[in-house]
Amino acid sequence: MLYMYLTHAYDVLGEVTKDFKYSTGLDEIADACEMVKGFEKNSVTIYDRLYISRRIVNAHKDAKNYFLARARRKGVVKEIQDFFKSKKRRTIVEIEGVKTTLIKIYNPQTKLDDVFATNLPDEWLTRKIIENLYTKRWEVENSFRVATQTMRCEQWHCTHLNGILQELYATFWLINFTRIQMALKQKPDRNPLSKVYKKPNFKFVLDWVISIFPRILRKIRGVFMPMLDLMNLSTEKRKHRSRSYPRQLRHPAPNYPYANTHWDWEVEEK
Repeated sequence: MLYMYLTHAYDVLGEVTKDFKYSTGLDEIADACEMVKGFEKNSVTIYDRLYISRRIVNAHKDAKNYFLARARRKGVVKEIQDFFKSKKRRTIVEIEGVKTTLIKIYNPQTKLDDVFATNLPDEWLTRKIIENLYTKRWEVENSFRVATQTMRCEQWHCTHLNGILQELYATFWLINFTRIQMALKQKPDRNPLSKVYKKPNFKFVLDWVISIFPRILRKIRGVFMPMLDLMNLSTEKRKHRSRSYPRQLRHPAPNYPYANTHWDWEVEEK
């Protein structure tokens, strides 16, 4: 059977897939560096603990855009590991010729300091902005749930690469198409970094789009008019960072070894 690794770049404000890379070997950092080349200048890319490395810093230096990355205690960048051990709450280091600010932010849920590395301008470097920006990264987890649970993109219907890619591209196109139509029908969020926000049920709206898709293809006038009512009906208030327990890390499947990650479970699961 075929297997594939996929690295996903997601626009957390527009809620659409920006890009993705696939291969038969897992190297998410290499995939990310390749995608960064196509990101807009002055855009900000948010990374979880796996990604921060000299390769990522170099990629953003070449693309002239920004990164915000949560760091790991046992990572690969010496300057960051030294900062973990120090009593400093903030410092500026140079990584690959890039001025990088390291910041510790206390997480009341885990009762530990989270360390962030970023090349953002000085006026962005407040605790509130860094915390709220990184909070938006949770939308990536939501996008995985939509792709794997709602759209079942991991359940392929063919055994040939071209057929699998057709399914992948069709899946992400349909998700993006629905997100864009929803965005056209709702007012822009005045404060996209707010912890409390309102959002319609995407699966509810997506199922409706799929059900009327033949009418969409025929370009029937007014076909999207009921969408706003569906969105209003399913909208609910939500809150970022509402989980009260530490995230549980799972072991990688034994048949799919990680090429660029050292897994120290005793340390990571504490």
